[in-house]
Amino acid sequence: MQRTLLVCGTVLVLALVAPADDKKREQEVTSTQPPIRVCVATLRNVARRSIGVTLQRDALVRDLKQSKPPKKAADQRRIEGIALEGDSPASAGGEIGEKKCEYVVYATVTDLRDKSDPLWRDEKQQGIGNLPPQGSRHEEVTFAQVEFSILKAGDPSPLVSSSVSGEETNSEDGTVRLMMDRIASRVNTVVREAPDPMRE
Repeated sequence: MQRTLLVCGTVLVLALVAPADDKKREQEVTSTQPPIRVCVATLRNVARRSIGVTLQRDALVRDLKQSKPPKKAADQRRIEGIALEGDSPASAGGEIGEKKCEYVVYATVTDLRDKSDPLWRDEKQQGIGNLPPQGSRHEEVTFAQVEFSILKAGDPSPLVSSSVSGEETNSEDGTVRLMMDRIASRVNTVVREAPDPMRE
């Protein structure tokens, strides 16, 4: 009886330890592999309001560095976010090679407005959106739209070309900052699905 209990206990311990050891080995392998180098160009702003474009770029770089791979992602390596001074393929071309970028993200703020903007009021009154409740009309509400593209270094055709937008109870910079977080999430998925440029 004691021998049976001992055997069962040993099997149970091995069953618990094995997955932990496998996960540890997987983490060790991932940590020794070179990171996915994702470069972020300085944001362009064509909206009628100003924001800190380099601050927003740096926020996106931080988001990428802190991103975690989805469980089923093909590439489990960590992402290294790298800031570029240029804001377009033409102005950032030299940096992309110097900084050994694997992927490049370009983003442009195309719309940025708050409740004081006449366009905002016109759209609300035309039924495009709803006016905020009376009690919240003094709160700071901002709408932002950011277009972005994700490219493999050296390839002019984007892997993804899309946009994010949102209406937030926040400042202009704060609202754009939230858009950066959404872009980082998309980048984190796309670069892990795309073929590794270094292996082609």
